[in-house]
Amino acid sequence: MQVLKEGDKFYDAYLNGDVDTARRSLEQAIQFFQSPRADILESGGHAGIVYFTYARLYALEKRTGNDAAAEAALTKARSWNEKRYQLAGETNSMRLEECRLFNTPEKIVEVADRLDNAATSGKGPKYIHNIQKR
Repeated sequence: MQVLKEGDKFYDAYLNGDVDTARRSLEQAIQFFQSPRADILESGGHAGIVYFTYARLYALEKRTGNDAAAEAALTKARSWNEKRYQLAGETNSMRLEECRLFNTPEKIVEVADRLDNAATSGKGPKYIHNIQKR
């Protein structure tokens, strides 16, 4: 639980920060959750956390027009999503198709937005509002 609490500080900064703060906090979260400190997490849940973090980073980079960084985050999100399914032993064709569906750019943004909206009572992260004001 301590590892998850420590990781929450990055997520809080992401939800409440401007674009640069949100990006930096996601990058720090990725680094943290891929460090040996996070090795104590259950492997499937661990892969899920990293997948969702890359999904958020993809959405942020896409919204800010940083296409190269968005593509890199998309590739990482897809890889971690596949790992998440593999670790769960989900190898039947229906579950593999579900995994592929969760790897589309649209679905990855949808997942990130759904999680963020749930955490903010539908408001989403503040960085989005900053972009819309420009």
